[in-house]
Amino acid sequence: MWTAHLGHVYVLTRLLVAHCTMMRGCEQRVRLRDVSPRWRPTSLAVNADSVTKRGRKLPLREQRSCTLPTATCRGGEPILVAGAALHVFLQRFPGGADDDFVFGRISDGVMDASKYLAAPAFMSRVVRLARAAGADVGGEYAFTAQGLRLGGRTDWRVHGMSNEWMRRQGGWKGDSEAGYDQPLEHHKAVEA
Repeated sequence: MWTAHLGHVYVLTRLLVAHCTMMRGCEQRVRLRDVSPRWRPTSLAVNADSVTKRGRKLPLREQRSCTLPTATCRGGEPILVAGAALHVFLQRFPGGADDDFVFGRISDGVMDASKYLAAPAFMSRVVRLARAAGADVGGEYAFTAQGLRLGGRTDWRVHGMSNEWMRRQGGWKGDSEAGYDQPLEHHKAVEA
């Protein structure tokens, strides 16, 4: 992450954070003031600035505080998690004012933090990068903002998190999050 191309750092960090916090596409409008602590992120205020396509705030979605894991090893093996990735990201894209977007518009490795890169445009970029890397983007691993929410919910459950914790992390009311549990073959292997 410290030496990777800035465009790749941006994509990877945004994917990890959205997956970890089970963000809806519209919830990816995170501002620097929503990251705490900024020097070593461990939590993120999600839905503090979420808006619809028509520019209106989503009134039914309450702001929630999400946990970002920061461990960089598991069982002696290095891993990359959302909090650690966001830490590096904020060092490489420092931003400035509290009102700046964490995931601003990026072009040629330069980010304009005053403008937000909408989730559909971001996911189009992810699909292009995945195709260039040889991934089958139309098969089992479809890349959508909703897929990050589904995958996050399923991954957290497979790795032992409680339904109550997942509801808080993902911003669900009631037990509607159970419908987001859609295990793939690798999830079944972990459970076995």
